Amino acid sequence: MTRNKKIIIAGGIILVIGIAVFAFQFSAPQKATGEDVRIVVHLGPGGDDTVTSVVHFLYHKGIIRNENLFSLLAQLLLLPRGIEPGTYYIPYGLNAFQVIKELKGPPDEKFLPLEDERLGYEMKYPSTWSIVEERENFGIELSRIVFQSKDYEEKESEEYKERVEAGEETGLLQPMVMVDGVKLELLLTEIPSDFGWRDWAGRATDYPYGKLISEEFFMLGEKEIYGRQVESGEIASIVISFPDSEETKLFELILHTLQKDKEKNLETLNQILSTFSFLQTSGVKLIPSDFFTPSFNEEDKIEFKAKDEQIELLE
Repeated sequence: MTRNKKIIIAGGIILVIGIAVFAFQFSAPQKATGEDVRIVVHLGPGGDDTVTSVVHFLYHKGIIRNENLFSLLAQLLLLPRGIEPGTYYIPYGLNAFQVIKELKGPPDEKFLPLEDERLGYEMKYPSTWSIVEERENFGIELSRIVFQSKDYEEKESEEYKERVEAGEETGLLQPMVMVDGVKLELLLTEIPSDFGWRDWAGRATDYPYGKLISEEFFMLGEKEIYGRQVESGEIASIVISFPDSEETKLFELILHTLQKDKEKNLETLNQILSTFSFLQTSGVKLIPSDFFTPSFNEEDKIEFKAKDEQIELLE
């Protein structure tokens, strides 16, 4: 065998091995399970940072095999257009190119705009949610809007019924309890002149029934926020409160979710907060869209990671 033939054969073997390694690195890391991973792409600035964070998330969830190689592929195929904001459901069992195709397509769940020029704010909410209640100027309550997911379902509360039958006070206990889906209340109240916004945010009235798990004031960007978590059985309620620029009105976002769905619904709440703007301040964002992401520590406490810092919202 001549030297040239040996070089050709060796080169062919190396090429085959290289192709095999390449194909393996871009193959699906696991078989299709019928399950998928939910990923929310923020509505704020996209580009490199968005693609990088999405790739890291997919790798962490076991959707892709090699984070670095997939990142190069994503940079080539997803930029400069980027990933359209919204919610995507990526199935397990896809190879890298199929995952890219999913991310290049329209999101499974987009966001709809909500604007109130009179009260001076705008925000966006998931298109799979609907507004089931909307009222204004109800005493000190300036506005209340209630959103529900399409799969939202309630049943009669046995505890409420037992209290009524026993002639006991029901207090904040509701006659119906959630058994599926998610509900969000956007409550806007006028802050009484004899209250500061912090005292008004920390009041006990109009807040969800249940055991107070934690409450805290904390900073997100340049804005001070009040957070509270209440639990009642399988239901967790997360309250996020903040004033307008003049501190005459208080905005309260109250998320009601099943404990088992808390993490994904907090992610959606983060997305909604990232779209919130005060119109009277020329559309200035309440919170930068990439500023924080809710997560859980080992003790199942909710945390918000703010850039290089980690803010623990709920003790």
